[in-house]
Amino acid sequence: MARRLMIYTSPTDARCQLQHDSGYTVDGIPDTDIQGRIGQSFKVPEYVPNNWGCRVVLTSPGKVSIMQRGRLVIIDDQTMYLYTDDFIMQTKPPVCAACA
Repeated sequence: MARRLMIYTSPTDARCQLQHDSGYTVDGIPDTDIQGRIGQSFKVPEYVPNNWGCRVVLTSPGKVSIMQRGRLVIIDDQTMYLYTDDFIMQTKPPVCAACA
């Protein structure tokens, strides 16, 4: 059974990818946590090592992409975390027509 890591993005429909240092990579899927908060989750199989580095890459049209590097800490089948689970994407500045 795969374990689940939740993250919470703004915007909520950003494309999210977890890239674990073991080579395991998975895309986030829209999900809701047990308290009803909307986010995305990553399925993390049992064979993915605990306490290893990973990065989360977030992209969304009209937003500045984020690549957050950290450590995936797995407590048990129901509990795992990154050091940061809130990722807020900034709006891209408008393109100057005269500068192009």
